[in-house]
Amino acid sequence: MYQTYTYLDDYNDNDDLTNASLRFRLLRQEGYHIPPAKIQQYMKGITGCGHTGLLALYEAANLMVHGEETLEEALAFSTAHLKTMSSTDSTHPLAAQAIRALNRPIRKSLTRVETLHRKELISEDTRWWKSLDLDNKMQFSRNRLVEGQFWIMGVYFEPQYSIARKFTVKVIAITSIIDDLYDAFGTIEELELFTEAIERLY
Repeated sequence: MYQTYTYLDDYNDNDDLTNASLRFRLLRQEGYHIPPAKIQQYMKGITGCGHTGLLALYEAANLMVHGEETLEEALAFSTAHLKTMSSTDSTHPLAAQAIRALNRPIRKSLTRVETLHRKELISEDTRWWKSLDLDNKMQFSRNRLVEGQFWIMGVYFEPQYSIARKFTVKVIAITSIIDDLYDAFGTIEELELFTEAIERLY
């Protein structure tokens, strides 16, 4: 990837802000600390870069590190213009994308994971939780199904680990109920008996 970037950097005469920003972002995401020289070059004539260029610049600038003044300026510039564009021209094809980017840039989002999470949560996990009827049987306990989903996404985010995610989410949900039982509901005597019962299982 880095070799391709170097080649394009040297020989691409048809480059623009959009392509330069995209290459910069992808390489930074992969751990290559490349300088924002190309972006700085296009910043001089940025006024006519268009909405696509602004979006690409905004996403690239979000990967800055401390002290990169060029990217700080790029972030401030692109943020201001994207806000203006999304508020004054809501019918523009990129307006919705600009609003999403301003709320959560790619660097801070888990788009693919969020989609996967939503499908799994709506299907089996939610049906399982409703079948337990814990909202009625144990009203003191918190429904932390969504929170558990996000926790486990940090460990098993790949699609092939769906079964592991579903199993672990259930473990997290039951553990959370037991935690609430100890913290907010049970008396000392009841909890001592409950603890002894659990210890006998081991």
